[in-house]
Amino acid sequence: MIDLKELAGKRYRVALDKSRSDEPSRAERLWLYQIPCLYGHIGVWGENTLSAWTDRRLMISRLIALPGTTVVRRGDSEVQVTFPPERLHAVAQLLKARVKRQLTPEQREKLVARGKAALISLRTERASRARSDRQSEAG
Repeated sequence: MIDLKELAGKRYRVALDKSRSDEPSRAERLWLYQIPCLYGHIGVWGENTLSAWTDRRLMISRLIALPGTTVVRRGDSEVQVTFPPERLHAVAQLLKARVKRQLTPEQREKLVARGKAALISLRTERASRARSDRQSEAG
C-alpha cells in the first residue's frame, strides 16, 4: 500500500480524510490519508495506484487528458481518475495541491532570531509590569 505521508509528505500537506472515524488504529490505515487540493483531492486507490477527484468542470477535461490517468468514475459534474505514483506531481500541480511551506536555511535563521527577540521583549515587558505592580502595592 502506498504511504502518502512518505511519498509526498515533505512537499505537500497530507491530511486524514474528513469522513474517517476517530479510531486509535487510524494511523495504520494508509487509505484514509489524502492530499487536499484547491480543485479536489488526491488519495490512495490501491497497492500501487493513486486517485484524484475533482468536481470542477474546467479541471475534468484537463485531468482526463493527463498521460497515465484512467477514468474510474464519472458523474455529471465530477470525475475520479487513477494514476501511477510517478505522475503525482503533474496531477498535484494541475489540481493545485496544498504545498508545505519550505524555508531556506537563511529564512529559518531569520525566523528563529525574530522569535528570540520577541520572547526577550515579552519577558522584559512582563518583568517591568511585575515590578510596577509591586511598587504600586507597596506605595
